[in-house]
Amino acid sequence: MYNLQACTAGTYIIEIVSDINCTGVGFNEAVVETAPPLTVTFPDSTICYTGTAVQVPITFTGTPPFFLSAKFDGLNNDVPLIQNITAAQLDANGVYLLNISAQSLNNNIPGTFVINTTPLPGLSDALGCTPTINNGNFVIGTFAITDADITPETCDAANGAVTNVTYSGVGTNSLEYYWVSAAGDTVATTDDLTDVNAGTYTLYLHNAGGCVDTATYDIPDQPSPVLSGGAATAATCNLNNGSITDIVISGGTGNITYEWLNGAGTTINGAASIDLNNVAGGTYTLVATDANGCDDSLSLTIDAFASPILNGGIVQNAY
Repeated sequence: MYNLQACTAGTYIIEIVSDINCTGVGFNEAVVETAPPLTVTFPDSTICYTGTAVQVPITFTGTPPFFLSAKFDGLNNDVPLIQNITAAQLDANGVYLLNISAQSLNNNIPGTFVINTTPLPGLSDALGCTPTINNGNFVIGTFAITDADITPETCDAANGAVTNVTYSGVGTNSLEYYWVSAAGDTVATTDDLTDVNAGTYTLYLHNAGGCVDTATYDIPDQPSPVLSGGAATAATCNLNNGSITDIVISGGTGNITYEWLNGAGTTINGAASIDLNNVAGGTYTLVATDANGCDDSLSLTIDAFASPILNGGIVQNAY
């Protein structure tokens, strides 16, 4: 029994030729099998261009090896011909990767390039079958992150952010975001990075064509003001002559405003500087607020010494 493969089913006459050119027709049994159909598919693809050659996926079905040379509209004439594609050059899904040189792209990046509908000079497989060609477009282009807005961390509140990331190029219909801290930890996979501490963060942005671009952002720290120190001078002689001075302030952003509160928590009118003067004895609290609304407070106590009192010629100590 002889097993034969052909592109299409039908009746076939098999001629047998001997070594001395004798011919004969017919034998006991012949089975003609229909070979797998030959198809060539150029899928719609988005391909990242980095200045070097790109690879276009082409899917084959049929009986390898395949013989093909094709022209790509929009490319220079030096596109390599595809010839004698063996089974070893195909992956498990029948995909062959065609390399197109950077020179062939003709500096038309980004752009859409269409597979020509007529292979040149032709396409066939090992059996000479005529192919079905499924044409597709492949978009080749660059991809890059272009800008973003940075919000500093304020008030030591882990409220820093990088938002409104913009980008340009191809494959932007499907994006994946990976935000990585300076320690190498992935801290977010959203388009915006929010509610983080000050520090350095890197965005790895993947597009639909497998392009990856990175951008690094420094979120600054704008800490709260910090009050320390201070010296209280006692109020004497039942007078409002006590004071608090020598308070030190550090940190804070922009203009700092000051508010003094008495022991009841009431604002002392006219006391809007870091020093407090001309007050009676008691406990006072200074609140310092910066331009971000961050604040700190510090409380100090002013002692009060009354005047001495004369009583029947005896001076009583005021202490």
